[in-house]
Amino acid sequence: MRIGHIELFARDPAASREFYQRVLGFEVVAAQGTNVWLKLGDAEILLRRKAGAGGDGGSTTYASATAGIVLYVDDVPAARAQLESRGLKFDGCDGRREMPDVSRPGSALVSIGESPGDH
Repeated sequence: MRIGHIELFARDPAASREFYQRVLGFEVVAAQGTNVWLKLGDAEILLRRKAGAGGDGGSTTYASATAGIVLYVDDVPAARAQLESRGLKFDGCDGRREMPDVSRPGSALVSIGESPGDH
């Protein structure tokens, strides 16, 4: 058994697509109506339209998030600087300073950190 893909529910998949593609560097694989397939490395996600997804316009915090994406990087400060240069504003952390995260209204929480090696 293996995971085929991850689905993230968004009120506006097109707006979320812009974030994942421009800021995080995901590749757009396909668009199916309002849904968008994205890929980063070997991982694929589907941004699926769902009314009311992501709350009522407020940000999701780490403590209240129902979905999150953790991107492993070799150098957290360098990756953070690169993402901030693309307009991303980190606004929290998962409780550890070395794992900055950003909340996105209508989308999953995104966090960056070095791979722990053993989860």
